[in-house]
Amino acid sequence: FFCSPSIKNPGGARVFCRIAYLQPSSDMTQVITQPAAWQTLDLSLFEATPGLRVVFLPDSPRFTLIAISQDMCRYVGMPREHFIGRGVFDTFPANPADTENTGHKNLLASLNEVDRTGAPHQMQRQRYDVAVGGGDFREIYWQNNSMPLLDAQGQLCYIIHRAEDITEKVKAEKREVDFRGLERVHRLFMETPLVIGIARGKDYVLEMANREALKLWGKGPEIIGKPLLEGIPEAANQNITDLFDE
Repeated sequence: FFCSPSIKNPGGARVFCRIAYLQPSSDMTQVITQPAAWQTLDLSLFEATPGLRVVFLPDSPRFTLIAISQDMCRYVGMPREHFIGRGVFDTFPANPADTENTGHKNLLASLNEVDRTGAPHQMQRQRYDVAVGGGDFREIYWQNNSMPLLDAQGQLCYIIHRAEDITEKVKAEKREVDFRGLERVHRLFMETPLVIGIARGKDYVLEMANREALKLWGKGPEIIGKPLLEGIPEAANQNITDLFDE
């Protein structure tokens, strides 16, 4: 967060501004030299910068929003007026369908940590669903961090909160874990020394058969996907389908 008392335009005229540029940084604590009531701040430059960002007052547990980036407004599908002057948990309510619902608790803990220490805080990966456009909630995973803005006396004035949607990354990792789990189950199924086959439907279509089953039946993998009695005609003399029916 950089403040400049004035800047000069190319024509030499002096233009006064309160905020020249605002960018969260992971290795520094920002300082405001002359704090003012938030209603008088011109935060338009902050709101125009790219990224999903908001500015909070350190009024725990409310944490009033005083600025929100245009990107965040577009992302949530709501106008700026919906957020400004309201508490974070009023504007971003909990998803009643999320039974774990740790988003509120962990976000509050993170903001309180910044409020207590005056130091930046990086949240762990967090699910926090959002009602996009005021409609249905969407499952979203976030990587968030909060930065303090201090006055010249070192007192906390504002908190910049930056969010990153990592939902696709999280879901891709989950798919990878699920796939690896299925691979392990399939390997155990195929390598077990017991005779195992899986059939489905009224015709008992063979979906899977391990090596021991194929060896016992004297068949190859070509029988997979065929009805049991088509793939193993001799099974008709063993009343296997009657056993399955029972």
